[in-house]
Amino acid sequence: MKLEKREVTLNEKDTLSDMLFFEKSLAIAYREAACAVDTKEARALLSESEEGLKEVMGRLEEMLKKTPKM
Repeated sequence: MKLEKREVTLNEKDTLSDMLFFEKSLAIAYREAACAVDTKEARALLSESEEGLKEVMGRLEEMLKKTPKM
């Protein structure tokens, strides 16, 4: 039996959804790391990074709302 190659295509909405999922996962990792570190400086740096992620996630969510489902 011969396996045929399947063409897999992602539409824009799928791609944005995947990006948003990974950004949320990264935000969770930043939060966990911030709770685990001992110094205020490291916590502050992780919190700043997390805030930047929240901004990106907000933009991704807006783009998802505007993107028609295919």
